[in-house]
Amino acid sequence: MTGRAAGAAPRQAAHEELLREQFGTLAALFDPATFYRITQLGIGPGWRCWEVGAGGGTVTAWLAEQVGGTGRVVATDVDAWLSASSRGVNVEAVRGESAGRSRGCCLSLPRSGWTAA
Repeated sequence: MTGRAAGAAPRQAAHEELLREQFGTLAALFDPATFYRITQLGIGPGWRCWEVGAGGGTVTAWLAEQVGGTGRVVATDVDAWLSASSRGVNVEAVRGESAGRSRGCCLSLPRSGWTAA
């Protein structure tokens, strides 16, 4: 193993830990208001939700609980590994660029049929 390859794994692990810490802080600050707003929409079993910019996955996990086994949550982020912890039978994590970061959305998800996005 070269020196460059040997040092890559610890740097990647440190980077991932920093991201988890940052997303944890953001979740603590914003999740309560996000959950309140979505609850006001009347979210419930059977809803089909698309979370764009899923980040650490806390909202994805909460949405999955709300929509239950008859619903579906698609979580998109440029780093899909962040949402992997919130995957369940009704959750699909997709890695993709948002329209604001590229010339167009590279995801081939349906344009209709969503209860909330």
